[in-house]
Amino acid sequence: MPYIAAQAYAKFYTLVPAALLVGLGAGPLWCSQSVYIKTLAEVYAEHEGRPTDTILARFFGIFFTFYQTSEVWGNLISSSVFSADKSHEDNSNINISTHISETCGYNFCPGSEATESNPNLERPANEKIYTVAGIYLSCMILASFIISFGVTSLKRYNKEGSTISAEVSGVRLMAVTVEQLSDHRLLLLLPLTVWMGIEQVFRGADYTSGYVSCSWGISNIGYVLICYGVTNSLASLSTGYLVKLTGRLLMVLSATVIQIGVTVTLYVWTPDPVNSSAVFFVISGLWGITDAVWLVQMNALYGTLFQGNETAAYCNYRTWKSVGFIVAYAYSPKLCANVKLHIVLTMLIIGTVGFCIVEWLSRPHIKDKK
Repeated sequence: MPYIAAQAYAKFYTLVPAALLVGLGAGPLWCSQSVYIKTLAEVYAEHEGRPTDTILARFFGIFFTFYQTSEVWGNLISSSVFSADKSHEDNSNINISTHISETCGYNFCPGSEATESNPNLERPANEKIYTVAGIYLSCMILASFIISFGVTSLKRYNKEGSTISAEVSGVRLMAVTVEQLSDHRLLLLLPLTVWMGIEQVFRGADYTSGYVSCSWGISNIGYVLICYGVTNSLASLSTGYLVKLTGRLLMVLSATVIQIGVTVTLYVWTPDPVNSSAVFFVISGLWGITDAVWLVQMNALYGTLFQGNETAAYCNYRTWKSVGFIVAYAYSPKLCANVKLHIVLTMLIIGTVGFCIVEWLSRPHIKDKK
């Protein structure tokens, strides 16, 4: 909330401290969310007499179905505000000089002279930014009240046998989290976990600025990302159920193939809102499908692999995903899109290999031999 409020006076000394608060809050929030859903899934699975891993994937699928609708509502709000009065403005920006094809997409370089002179990247009016920030802040205040008065305490579901209880000390939890890094399964999952942070930064910052904004204008970002939110929400719900039929490995490998296809397309495609505007939405939609698989299946996998230590596991998951955010945001202003695509593709391949090894090691006959 302080970060959203700081948009009204966006300066280095207001945004940076507020952004630090976002990080301090987001870590515990996401770990708590994962542990909460994991506990509910265990209780429900025991009550229904079903496998915990299947129910866990389904519960995470339901959660992310609702969570990813924020991409729809949030981007619908921002696009509606930023697009207001556009009909009265000069629409010639779509046909700005031909150098757009040479500076957008694969060739996009933040901070370059050609980028800075692009009118499509012009900052929206302050009044519109204040309006969007005010709407978002109101939604967050309402959400805080709902959480405070509507969510049941996890203590009522306290179960026997959990190594990390809800009341464990922060020092002990940190020690167990660090100790867990000696587990070879966690180490094998780290590249894909870090990649999840890197690819989210590329989608949220580089794809939107280098492909959508650069060639089509800032006001169209929201409309493109709405497509991402819709497919992500629907895929989150379906992947939680389909995993029972296909298995986690096949689903993740399918998502990897689609993601590689999206990345290769970004290598070769020159963004053109006049002749190929549909491609913006297709890429965004496919990205939503693959992202749903990563979110649901990785959260479920961390919960099932590290039974009894799931709190520490989710702390590691959020920590290393955040490392991906940090690294990607650090190099984002300094590298061109082509280099970032190389990083995204390489990390995806390495991460998928590690994931496949973990799946193989987790097979029943391997456990029996041990």
